[in-house]
Amino acid sequence: MIDPHIWEDPSFNKMSIGARLLFIGMISNADDEGYVRAEVGSLKRLVFGFDDGILEDVQKCVKELEKIKNIHLYEVEEEKYAHFV
Repeated sequence: MIDPHIWEDPSFNKMSIGARLLFIGMISNADDEGYVRAEVGSLKRLVFGFDDGILEDVQKCVKELEKIKNIHLYEVEEEKYAHFV
């Protein structure tokens, strides 16, 4: 469940609308421990489905998410993941 207080979080509100939507989409698709694959193509399909021409926008949004304190983006064996802490 997404905490309603997220809408009052200054760091969340500094992000672009696309990054906020990506962040919420990632939360809602993460497993019970807070992990989700974070490869840009996978995130695009997972959150934005069949929307065309936004892959570069998703890449920019991922860069924004790297600055947030409660998400950890990392790589294992060339696979990208995110963990919500």
